[in-house]
Amino acid sequence: MYFIPSSDSAETYFGDGAISWASRFVTSASPTGNIEIVATPSDSTTMAVFDITNYNIFDVSVDYVSGEFSGTVVIGSFQTQQIFVYKNSVAAFSYDSSLFKQMTTNNQFCTDIPLPQNKIEVYSLGYLDENHAGVYSINNRNPQAVNLDVQVSTCIYPVSVPANGIVYFIGPSSSEVQVSYNGEPFVIVNPSQVKWHGTALVTVNPLGYVNNTATFELQNNDNVAHEVKLKNAEGITHSYSLAPYGYQTVVIEKSDWDIYLYSSLLVQPNIAGLVEDGYVKISSVSPGTAPGQTGLRISRTIVSMGAAGGSATLVQVSGSTAWTVVSDRSWLTVSPVQPP
Repeated sequence: MYFIPSSDSAETYFGDGAISWASRFVTSASPTGNIEIVATPSDSTTMAVFDITNYNIFDVSVDYVSGEFSGTVVIGSFQTQQIFVYKNSVAAFSYDSSLFKQMTTNNQFCTDIPLPQNKIEVYSLGYLDENHAGVYSINNRNPQAVNLDVQVSTCIYPVSVPANGIVYFIGPSSSEVQVSYNGEPFVIVNPSQVKWHGTALVTVNPLGYVNNTATFELQNNDNVAHEVKLKNAEGITHSYSLAPYGYQTVVIEKSDWDIYLYSSLLVQPNIAGLVEDGYVKISSVSPGTAPGQTGLRISRTIVSMGAAGGSATLVQVSGSTAWTVVSDRSWLTVSPVQPP
């Protein structure tokens, strides 16, 4: 997939059940997901500018090439560097010897009204599975909604991004993602080589089975609430709401289950086995090979809390037997609470 500039190009978080996927303000597990490249206007008649900002907590080296221009810029943590290339051209950017983004230049002057495509940023946040389906964020910094075409291989998906908003797109393969506005491609993003951190936001652990039923513990590892559903090959589904850092023990059919996580910001239509009705598949789980055992599971064995009176912390206990807890210190009280 390559850019073909047009002849007139010179004129031319969350809550609400939404997944707290990495965005421009949340560190991504992928280093390139934290490298912002913005095509900025220039009053030069021949030279265009790219601002490259590093939001990683470590220095990065970014290689670039655009026609006769090429080089490497070393960017400190939370710092910005500029590069200059010819207007009406395309620049390719690489990190750690891997191409991660191609962008058209901003051919406008500083006094021009910004074109919508110059205020849209696209990031690869990581891959989902062994087939390297990718997670991408599309950030719209325009004060109005924009309609885009997102192309993956030979498939084109229409995507609408709200004003000053962000949406998430799942690339169903390891192919690069090309984004166009009004039929003109302006950025190509390559899949990340790092697994998307969102696959670990919710975990489902098998606790064992008895006859035709199995017990699982659902754990929300995030500081926001999440909606999760389990779906098996027969199409049976079970849906659950998990509070921040909450957990839930469930007894359901003895089966292998796909784990789906919901986001209200997921924009594309269903993709078999990957995306359905706003949910994205993040993992799978089996009942295990051993029958359920009587016992307890404790989320942690060492905790810390503030010294001030009234300070508190939470230890999660689950299992298939009755339990109680006592404190042998007069200054420490322990009170069981229902799981959130």
